[in-house]
Amino acid sequence: MVSDLVSLLNQDKRSIRYYLDRLISLFYLDKTQESIFPFGNNYRVTDLGGTILEELKDFYQKTFNRLKTDITSMEDYMIRQNRWIN
Repeated sequence: MVSDLVSLLNQDKRSIRYYLDRLISLFYLDKTQESIFPFGNNYRVTDLGGTILEELKDFYQKTFNRLKTDITSMEDYMIRQNRWIN
């Protein structure tokens, strides 16, 4: 998991480890398996973390939908203006 996050977020392992520990301290993540190897732990999202993720997903979906509507409106406006000029 950590190596996936390193490549996905373009961060080093120390930074990822810091954020994972922070998420654990906020009760958003649990360690499901301790590993003797560095960065070999397994994690799971807690119920609280799942709730937060759902709220974030809903917020960003609403923001995306609003932005999509605004862009479509702007494109329609530009098309109407272009027809008027021609």
